[in-house]
Amino acid sequence: MTGAELIQLRIIKIHYHLDKYLKAISFEMNDGTRSPQYGNAQELTQYFEIPLDKDISKIIVRQSDQSIRGLSLVDIQENTIIDIQGMQNSHFNERNTTMELSQGERLVGIKAGVDNWNEVAQLQFMTLNCHNQSHE
Repeated sequence: MTGAELIQLRIIKIHYHLDKYLKAISFEMNDGTRSPQYGNAQELTQYFEIPLDKDISKIIVRQSDQSIRGLSLVDIQENTIIDIQGMQNSHFNERNTTMELSQGERLVGIKAGVDNWNEVAQLQFMTLNCHNQSHE
């Protein structure tokens, strides 16, 4: 992959299976590649497409001690691009974790950690700084 191709690389679709919480996830890139499926759902029944004209500036993960309850991607104007919501439950110790992307930084990968039942228990995000810089 050339540097020019790498700068254009981005996630365009997130495939997932959601019940009360996120059971499985996979993502698709604009070059046609697709990540492995993380989690134990037999089929990823839902998906969100990320518009090419939307740059992600914030990733919010809603997590309890036991599972991922939701995932939101937000643009620079604070508009929600994607909002995956599981069951809200006041009996769990839920918390939000926010990752803010800098200008020119692009989401290029998601990796999920799974629990003993092979269900999504944590999410990690890979980014690439695509800010054009001139070299003298």
